[in-house]
Amino acid sequence: MLSAPDLEAAVADFEQRTGVRPSEGGRHPGQGSRNVLATLGNGCYLEIIGPDLSQDRTNNLGEVLSRLTAPTLLKFAVGTRDIEAVHQRASKLGLWPLASSGARTNGPFAMSRTLPTGEVLKWRLLLLGSASYEGYVPFFIQWDSEPHPSQTAASGCTLERFWVEHPDAAGLAKLYSELQVAVDVVPASQPRLNLALQTPKGRVTF
Repeated sequence: MLSAPDLEAAVADFEQRTGVRPSEGGRHPGQGSRNVLATLGNGCYLEIIGPDLSQDRTNNLGEVLSRLTAPTLLKFAVGTRDIEAVHQRASKLGLWPLASSGARTNGPFAMSRTLPTGEVLKWRLLLLGSASYEGYVPFFIQWDSEPHPSQTAASGCTLERFWVEHPDAAGLAKLYSELQVAVDVVPASQPRLNLALQTPKGRVTF
């Protein structure tokens, strides 16, 4: 999830660096955001998301994105077929569900967007808060309709590696294991999400 305060500028930068222009995703009604997408292969895709200037951006994701100072790998998502079971597992680990604004909520919430064909794509999200690893716990997504975005998004890029740097690498790696998330965690003085892609212009990192 490459988040940006100016979506058009982020799209232009991605295209210039990779040689791939992301395809239009859509608007997220009520969330104040819209996105574009690039498939990375094997059911994986990169979402570039920013504020939707046609929507109200108060106390929602659009407001959060508007406050960014530069494009940032803000979060990463893991697909699931049983989001309620993930919610229960996360609660036992001391994590709590969040709304897109960052406020605490009761559990997963539904989202949707209209495809260019007029069909409505539906999914559910579970955003998670943590006392120790805020911002570095993945969010979970369960698709409730088809097609999966990786099947329709712009092609040309493939995922080489995704990894997380964190001062408490061992603790975060343990949490990922308990959440059944297979992501490498590397010790570092500052926390950071990292993405390496193979593109028509060679290796590109974010």
